[in-house]
Amino acid sequence: GSYYTPSSLISVLLDSALDPVLAEIADKRTKEEAERAILEMSVVDPAAGSGHFLVAAAHRIAKRLAQVRTEDEEPAPTAITTALRDVIGHCLYAVDINPMAVELCKVSLWLETLEPGKPLTFLDAHIKCGNSLLGTTPELIAKGIPDAAYDPIEGDDKAVAAALKKRNRAERDQGQQTLTVAETGGDVPRLAAELDSVESTSDETPAGLRQKANAYELAQESQARLLALATANIWCTAFFLPKVSGAPNVTSSMLQHPRSVLGADGVAIREAAAAIGLFHWEYEFPRVFQRGGFDAVIGNPPWERVKLQEKEFFAQRDERIAAARNASVRKKLIAGLELDNPALYHQFQLAARNAAAESQFVRRSLRYPLSGRG
Repeated sequence: GSYYTPSSLISVLLDSALDPVLAEIADKRTKEEAERAILEMSVVDPAAGSGHFLVAAAHRIAKRLAQVRTEDEEPAPTAITTALRDVIGHCLYAVDINPMAVELCKVSLWLETLEPGKPLTFLDAHIKCGNSLLGTTPELIAKGIPDAAYDPIEGDDKAVAAALKKRNRAERDQGQQTLTVAETGGDVPRLAAELDSVESTSDETPAGLRQKANAYELAQESQARLLALATANIWCTAFFLPKVSGAPNVTSSMLQHPRSVLGADGVAIREAAAAIGLFHWEYEFPRVFQRGGFDAVIGNPPWERVKLQEKEFFAQRDERIAAARNASVRKKLIAGLELDNPALYHQFQLAARNAAAESQFVRRSLRYPLSGRG
């Protein structure tokens, strides 16, 4: 589904979340210092949808930038349009789990940056697709895979899970003690340096745009980045891959050999990472994290539970089950799918397992040490 926040609520949020940051960055500086500081700021919406929050943020930042450049409280529309293009190309970042939302977000921002004679701003490096809640960090990878990754959930074989946990603990205790953050693919400064040419290339002309796109593609395919992502995916998929006989065994020793994931042996890990939508923030936006992170995070507050809702799941798949008069009747109908509709039954089992794995990841992976319990 989608949720469209009224502009009045976005305005209230930006008053408290963006304006103080913008004032701190731009005030009490020379004209040149303020302009540079504004263009270096970073604002992100981690569940951007069609970009409603970011468009509003862009206008606020652009007006402040135009004020700095023109030294006029009410800059001319042309000055604001030029500032908008610069702000959207440099300051805004977004993530969304829905590929269509990512494209809509780009279109929303492009519509704000249209200038006669200039191509559309290059946004691929800043607007990305993925599950912004599911990923890891270089520091967590360096500590090895937590034992909690092998606690059995729905569909797991308890004996297999117990054996994997024992093996992982031994590998982690023996092998991970000597690993550093950089050795486990966490060389964020190097990844950031690979993107320097992307950020410094102008996209004011079609030739510049092509050059920028080519530089970004090269950075995306660099060995340093591919190995960093492979290592992070190994760490995360340990929580999600089934613990059953014949399934891939993902344990801490694999973190020392991430290159194996790039070949035929890593197909299951790559497919699982893609299906989950793993998103490792430091590796996707290394230049931001090299500077310490985002200046402001904006967007809707979270309200969903990490739990499969049967009624919602079947609303678009089997109206009879979704409309069942109570949970007991619904569960009987779901059980009957194993014979009546095996494909849908498998979809449901897979969705239930993924929800349980997500919940376990959030609660036990140490990725969110301050998250709530119960």
